[in-house]
Amino acid sequence: LAPMPEKPGQRGKNLVGQYFEAFPNHAAELEKPLDETLAERWRKLATDRGIDPTKLPAPGGKQTRGEWVRAAWAAR
Repeated sequence: LAPMPEKPGQRGKNLVGQYFEAFPNHAAELEKPLDETLAERWRKLATDRGIDPTKLPAPGGKQTRGEWVRAAWAAR
């Protein structure tokens, strides 16, 4: 979702025992609006994996990250 943290080996907050939250800046945060930069990154990842880009949500839409992910899943 985001570039690796500057400091290698970082983890998210420890939940319990061996379980941690997502790496810093790697949580999907599905309820957040999808900005243009992240939309382009996700579009490239999807097309690199064989998803037809015409079936993906149009850039500049006003969807959440979750809505985009569900649409990409349906397009596969």
